[in-house]
Amino acid sequence: MDSRHPCTDTLYAPELIFAECANALWKRVHRGWINTDGVARALGDLMAVPLLTLRLRPLMSSALQLSLELDHPVCDCYYLAAAIHNDCPLATADECLYDLAQRVGFGERAILVR
Repeated sequence: MDSRHPCTDTLYAPELIFAECANALWKRVHRGWINTDGVARALGDLMAVPLLTLRLRPLMSSALQLSLELDHPVCDCYYLAAAIHNDCPLATADECLYDLAQRVGFGERAILVR
């Protein structure tokens, strides 16, 4: 029997991740940081990540509750709710989300990606 945690081999994210990544790419183009070729490469890299996306509707109640309790935007709380519901670590490049995860007790299970 495999004693590894179920999250060891699988990356989870709410399906919102695709909209947020597309918006981040738009911002980079808008600011002149990358061109459309860079967008195409970044999009290809994103689509190549073996990611299991989680539907938003089942996470909505938890994400909204966390948002209200923590006074933090609900979009970020979807990631926190997904990690809680799947009993997985939370990896983020967003320092505010990382700090939020620390506030709710993730400790070392919160990973700040730099």
